[in-house]
Amino acid sequence: MRLFKKDSLQIITFQSYGTDSHLYIRGRALEDEEIDLEEASWFSLLINSYKRLESDEIKHATLKVKLPDGTFIKTKTDAHGYFKIEAKLKNLSTYVNEAGWLSVILSYDETKIKRTIVNQNAFPAQILIPSNIAQFGVISDIDDTILHTGVVSTLKWQLFYNTFFKSAKKRQAIEGAATFYHLLQKGVSGENANPIFYVSHSPWNLYRYLELFLKQNHFPKGPILLRSFKTIFKRKTRGEQSQKQKEIINLLNTY
Repeated sequence: MRLFKKDSLQIITFQSYGTDSHLYIRGRALEDEEIDLEEASWFSLLINSYKRLESDEIKHATLKVKLPDGTFIKTKTDAHGYFKIEAKLKNLSTYVNEAGWLSVILSYDETKIKRTIVNQNAFPAQILIPSNIAQFGVISDIDDTILHTGVVSTLKWQLFYNTFFKSAKKRQAIEGAATFYHLLQKGVSGENANPIFYVSHSPWNLYRYLELFLKQNHFPKGPILLRSFKTIFKRKTRGEQSQKQKEIINLLNTY
């Protein structure tokens, strides 16, 4: 019986980016709703969509980030369970793999947690540190740039249907986009390892869904930058930048 049993805790880490001396990590601490991205029936898809949007965040929790050299950085989640870490460090590129990804481990500070934590309280995160031989970076939108959304359909009904009643595996990619992006990533020499960054107005709740879409359709792996669901219906003040624009500016400042 799980009627009154609290769900276990998890940390969703978002693929992010950095430099040899700049670490930038984002993610969210949540209850584990056991969302199965492989489910295909319309009812299961609807339930999973509800779980994604009605996520139970772990607010003001202390988290630890273990770096490859064995040192730790601590951070706290906000009132919506999100966390963002920016740190000035040294020689991060020493620890990247052949594809330029730096691996770290996130965990809850167990001294303050009285709940069950999945994955033995170890949640991997990856940060892209572009190679010195990269010639340029690509910042790409997602909706109707690499993924058909139906945003221009009457009353946006196709957008609603695609989001809530189609699995990530069945979403349609723009024809030829994945091949084109791999060519951009490889560059003129074929070995440039140019970084690809994906940005969207979609909420972070759809992160794992979009991550699976990119993988299933063989797009180059890259950081995925979204926005908080709570800001979707928030009216911006005059002159205020959208979150997507802020993420793009942060990328330009970083590199």
